Amino acid sequence: MLATCEDFLCPNSVDANEDGYDDRDMAVVQEIIDVNGLTVKDPKKIGRWNWVTNRFEQLILNDTNLTVLPYNLGKLSALKSIRIDNSRLTSITDRIGRLSRLESIHITNSRLKSLPQAIQYLENLRSIEVSNNAFEEFPEAIRDLDIESLDISHNMIDSIGPHIGTLSELKYLTASSNALSSLPEEIGNLTKLYYIDINDNRIRSFPRSFWGLPSLSGMRVALNELDSIPEEIGNLTELKFIIANDNTLTRLPHAIGQLKQLWRIQLNNNYLYCVNGRIDTSAIPIFLKNGSIQSVEGLYNQLCQ
Repeated sequence: MLATCEDFLCPNSVDANEDGYDDRDMAVVQEIIDVNGLTVKDPKKIGRWNWVTNRFEQLILNDTNLTVLPYNLGKLSALKSIRIDNSRLTSITDRIGRLSRLESIHITNSRLKSLPQAIQYLENLRSIEVSNNAFEEFPEAIRDLDIESLDISHNMIDSIGPHIGTLSELKYLTASSNALSSLPEEIGNLTKLYYIDINDNRIRSFPRSFWGLPSLSGMRVALNELDSIPEEIGNLTELKFIIANDNTLTRLPHAIGQLKQLWRIQLNNNYLYCVNGRIDTSAIPIFLKNGSIQSVEGLYNQLCQ
């Protein structure tokens, strides 16, 4: 007997209509339009089709009244990208786990509170952006994925669990404008982490493991509650820039002067080298004044008074 499979699990078998579009993909895209009452009625206009394979590869919906992604979303077996912005979407169907070719999920300015557990089956997923949603917890469903970029900014997340340490391929982490007060020790497992943005949180200090990240090139830590940076920052030999405006820093470690790759540092609105209501210029380390760091911004714009 010949082997068989469900039609949506056989991405290479194409049943094209007279216009050349795959009938099955067309039916699912039309369902997305119909169940959400979208003003765009033509399924050819809410994404991108591959003109060679006639398959639907990118779902793109911006500024719509989208509230639901239907169960049949899982039949779009050639789908590589989902980009939805400014919608009313509150959840994602578990059938997303059938989209084996999916590489990126970007759902922003919507109402998502979580990601489905089935997302763990997306072996080709490399990028997740869910900024400006309604997450209150870090999405545990992403553990062990090979994602390279994660953006969870502008949510209401107050902690990141230890499972972030399983994201061994992560290079870019953006978690700004949440309610984080700390980072887990396991963040030190992210040996490929190149860039981190945790601006506008409540971070007071970093775990010791953070200062051992071998690939870290840039860190944005402005608008937090940092009162010090340890000498261990000298271990971040690849560090090129630090944005640390609007904290409560009073001193900088001398180890910063040993970072040969560092060319930019922003320090506005801290309490650096303040004595009797003004900056004590004699206390400012030479490395901040001698030009070894190409761009030192805000050093004399402190909150001494």
